Amino acid sequence: MKLLTGTVIGLAMLLSFTGRGFADEKGHEEAAVSMQGEIVDMGCYLGHGARGAEHQSCALKCVRGGMPMGLLTDDGALYVLTMSHSDADPFNAAKELAAEIVTVTGPTSERNGIRSIEVTAVKKTGEKSAAIYVCPMHPEVAQATPGTCPKCKMDLVAKGK
Repeated sequence: MKLLTGTVIGLAMLLSFTGRGFADEKGHEEAAVSMQGEIVDMGCYLGHGARGAEHQSCALKCVRGGMPMGLLTDDGALYVLTMSHSDADPFNAAKELAAEIVTVTGPTSERNGIRSIEVTAVKKTGEKSAAIYVCPMHPEVAQATPGTCPKCKMDLVAKGK
């Protein structure tokens, strides 16, 4: 009887943790934002600051081999690039743009101090944006074009204003 009770309690705890995990996965219902920056391979960038055209061949080799990618924005913010479960194509296209200046579109997340953007679209822009628009209340929300913050709906303002 004690074994049965312990098993039932264990299963109930497991299901409660599993349910919480599923709820967290659904947290990606925020509006998509577009951000501009350079795609970096996280290992070389975090390890020794490697980035840019002189590092492109290494970055391509690293991300093709499975190294995580990041988007380094003009203001120095770093976002881990994550794959959309419904469409992996934009994420896979981003792998071929390592060390390039791109615009990435998708919902952002932040957990335990790590920022991410789910890649739902990516395009090579080739040049840095003249202005970056940020949310006054959520500075992690930044993009190359004017718009509204997906978290609080405030208008984004040009950085420095």
